[in-house]
Formats: sequence, structure tokens, C-alpha cells
Amino acid sequence: MFNQRQRFLSSKESEMMMKDNKEIKKKKLTRTEMETTINYNDLSDNADIYTHNPALIRKLNICCEKHPESFKMIKYDAEFGSYCYVVPKKYIKVNAPRKGMTEEQKEAVSERFKKLREAEDNML
Repeated sequence: MFNQRQRFLSSKESEMMMKDNKEIKKKKLTRTEMETTINYNDLSDNADIYTHNPALIRKLNICCEKHPESFKMIKYDAEFGSYCYVVPKKYIKVNAPRKGMTEEQKEAVSERFKKLREAEDNML
């Protein structure tokens, strides 16, 4: 876990660091090695996220741009293509799987939407 007193990088610093690190030859990792880890404890209000996942990196970079007071990129490793972020742990969420609908429920929803569409068509 990252030290709470660690200095956060400003967006300009992180951009400069990424540009400087582009010269470093990137090592090829297997899909198994390209991991994401989320660390937090009960004492801290923040969680540390270490990831290679491009979709998660994009989402976290957008959060860093829109909410720089809460989301911080603290490290970029050009050699391995990994990023480290600090985020409020209240935004870390695990969802239970959704229950699927029965065939009867699907049919009822389908009928409701048909009636809704017909009502909208009649209004026009």
C-alpha cells in the first residue's frame, strides 16, 4: 500500500512523466501478469489501485481529470504499462449478481413496452 504522505502528481507532472517514459522499451506481459489490485484498510479513507487494464485506466484517467481533488494518479510505469491511483474508498463497490427474469416476467415487460409504444404512436 502506498504511504499516505506520498506526494501526488499533478496532471502536468504525470503527462511529462508519461512522455519521458515513452522512450523506455515496454516489456510484454502475459494476460495473467496484467493484473489489477485494489488495496485499502479500515483506518484510511482512500484505496490504492494498481492496474494494467486499459478500460479501467481510461475510466480512472477521466475521473482524475473531472475530480482532481478526489482521484489521483500517483505512478506510471512505462516499462510494464502499469498505473497506480489513489481514490476514495467509498467509490469501491462490489455488486452481487443480478437475478435473471423468468419467462413470465420477460413476457410481462414486453407487453408493457408494446402498450407504451402504441400509446406514444397514438399521441403523434
